Amino acid sequence: MNLPIKGFALSAFLLMAVSVCPITAQVPDSVSVDSLRTIIDSSNTVGADPAPKRLKVGVVLSGGGAKGAAHVSVLKVIESLGVPIDYIVGTSMGSIVGGLYAYGYSTDQLDSLYRSQDWTNLLLNESDRSQKDFITRENAEQYMVTIPAFRNSKRHLKGGVLSGEAVLNLFKALTPNCPDSMNFADLKVPFACVAVDIVSGKEVDMYGGNLATCIRSSMSIPCVFSPIHTNGMVLVDGGMANNFPADIAKKMGADVIIGVTLDRESETANTADDIVTPLDVVSQMTSNIIDSKVPENMKLIDLHINVNADGFTAASFSTEAIEMLLQRGLEAGYKHKDELIALRESLNLPTDTLITPMPGMPVPPEAEDVILNADHGCTLGAGLRLDNEELASVLVGGVYKSPLKLRPTFGGQLRLGRRSYGKLNASFKPMRHWTLEGTYKFSYNEIKLYSKGKRVVDWDFHEQFARLAFLRTWNYLKLTLAADYAKRNFDHLLTSAGFSAANSLFGTSVYDAETNINYYASLRFDNRDTPVYPHKGQNWTVRYTFMTDDWVRYHDDYGLSVLELSYEHNMPLTERLTLVPALWGRFVNTAEQLRLGDKNAIGGVSGMGHYLPQQLPFAGVNYFETTENKMAAVGLTLRGRLGNNHYLFGVGNYGCSSEKINNFLVDDKLYGAALGYGYKTPVGPAEVNVNWSNVTEKFGLWICFGYMF
Repeated sequence: MNLPIKGFALSAFLLMAVSVCPITAQVPDSVSVDSLRTIIDSSNTVGADPAPKRLKVGVVLSGGGAKGAAHVSVLKVIESLGVPIDYIVGTSMGSIVGGLYAYGYSTDQLDSLYRSQDWTNLLLNESDRSQKDFITRENAEQYMVTIPAFRNSKRHLKGGVLSGEAVLNLFKALTPNCPDSMNFADLKVPFACVAVDIVSGKEVDMYGGNLATCIRSSMSIPCVFSPIHTNGMVLVDGGMANNFPADIAKKMGADVIIGVTLDRESETANTADDIVTPLDVVSQMTSNIIDSKVPENMKLIDLHINVNADGFTAASFSTEAIEMLLQRGLEAGYKHKDELIALRESLNLPTDTLITPMPGMPVPPEAEDVILNADHGCTLGAGLRLDNEELASVLVGGVYKSPLKLRPTFGGQLRLGRRSYGKLNASFKPMRHWTLEGTYKFSYNEIKLYSKGKRVVDWDFHEQFARLAFLRTWNYLKLTLAADYAKRNFDHLLTSAGFSAANSLFGTSVYDAETNINYYASLRFDNRDTPVYPHKGQNWTVRYTFMTDDWVRYHDDYGLSVLELSYEHNMPLTERLTLVPALWGRFVNTAEQLRLGDKNAIGGVSGMGHYLPQQLPFAGVNYFETTENKMAAVGLTLRGRLGNNHYLFGVGNYGCSSEKINNFLVDDKLYGAALGYGYKTPVGPAEVNVNWSNVTEKFGLWICFGYMF
């Protein structure tokens, strides 16, 4: 069973860093121009042939995890100086860069692809948010941990903590029309990569096959990524046997070899005193294995370009790290400018030959729409949330996707806390984007209702809820047509004035049940880059509901029309600063007093429907406060990112609340503000903010951890 667990990311990356240890160079990082000319000229002596053969150049790219970004920039320098690349060989991350270059992508395209990928999500087998379908996004963003379980698909990879399906899907999308049995010599640049068969313990040099699968095999870090099972072999990262495959380039026919490595300039060998922890032991053993073939292969190269990787590890996949590694690759390449020019002049190129950078090719549309985790099977999830009001809440759930033609899906969730529920749902897809879904939920709720910041009601009830919905989804958009049935039975309705006040306050007996039968249509759009502290993208919803309590009427009168809307736009001002204008509202077309379960409510800095679906956020109101039947508010948030995961933000809200639409801008005026700090952890956000509003007329403190559910 594979465990792509968010919280396991750090451990996985540590193993990655161990698996791709730096190469210890056995020749100088550079050679003099004269000595390079002597080496090449001596190999060009071909009797009396007046036209010496044109020497072939091979480029060897070592492994190195995230540091492999520098390979792209080194290739860019080699091309810019007019040096032809006739063969390219790589291991691990070097095989990724080399394989995509050989397929036909230009160095500019590789640069763009490297910058645009969310490598952490890819390695953890999680697609970028924009690549997930709408329903998968909504379900997954409640959980801290997701675990694929009980998978029976033959295509599902086994034998590692991370399955690597996301990476493989991306490689396949980037290399369409590659047959399973192709010869890599037929690519635009002849290519080879290296893996290790852990069954025989032997190195496997791959000169052909399916390009995406071979690249994926070469980067299968043992115990971290699932190995590739093929032809009786179990293939893992080639760095375990040959992290610098210069010998392969020589076998392919390269006369001159340029080797690119990713070492720390300040690195020194470990001593006995340096090997203390179990990780030190594993690291040293792995280093010895990887280094065993390096001295021999270093003797085969004619020019060694080493990229200074000080300050970076194989797990340095942050945006800032990738940017810096790309820059260091350029610096390392141009450091050897004279040697590269001398090499070019010594290749016996025809005088009229003009070596230009590879023009590249269109990136397949499929590569921008890779839907991950689409295989059938079961996925389990678990979430935890802590906050001032509900203290602790736990959510566990599972989804089973059937391989049958209509793709039926069955799911269930159990929430434990002051608001507890059990939920079952089933759906099937009669067409690709259309879903028919049924849901049943039984819940028990303990909600504390506040007025002007003071707790006035303890409202305990249990509810039975059922929904039949017809959904049409696109990548960023979801259309829902649905009918709901809800029946609420009050267990307790205690007010500060006692039971006698409940009827007059809420228009119901504490012993009466409330029934709702509602019909609604909604349209929701969400293209945010991340659900927590997004930097760009919009999130908006428009919903119309026809509310009844007996299929057609409400309180023995016509059914009520309810219009709800929300909108937020994350506008990047700089790389670290985001401005978020927002508006939201809920309008019920009645001047009568609504039942408690149908009233408008506000509370919370962000997020719609915190305690009940109709609850709207409002800074300075931390808990559940009811408002009049017509309610709307606007907000402005300024959020800044410090480092990679630290955020500071300020929020301001202004709103209006009224029973009648013609008094909407005259009656209750609401305003509030909050200042806060948030930290994005691998298992959910942690946040604290200080707030104030004219609703509570006092300062409040809100502390929470985990995703909202």
